[in-house]
Amino acid sequence: MVVIRTEEPGTIRVCPVSSKAPNDAPCLPLTIDDFETGGLDLFSESYVMTGRVLALRPADVIGKKGRLTGESLAEITGHVPAGGPKGNEPAKYSGRSRTRR
Repeated sequence: MVVIRTEEPGTIRVCPVSSKAPNDAPCLPLTIDDFETGGLDLFSESYVMTGRVLALRPADVIGKKGRLTGESLAEITGHVPAGGPKGNEPAKYSGRSRTRR
């Protein structure tokens, strides 16, 4: 997951990351060069699904894989639709497993 913004009260907005480009949703490639520090465990390109913004509680985040460069994060947030989930809308996250950002 890529954290794209934080909101009050206690909500963060994230975009999922996948090792395969989805056929049905907009996405951007993500490589090790997009990270300022850290990175993904994968050696191949990954994809940020910019059309699938999810709402999470900060307590659902159990770790941090790295920090994206400012340019990479700006490109990702620039491709996120403005009409994503808002305010106290229920999260689309099922809660069955915890996630990493």
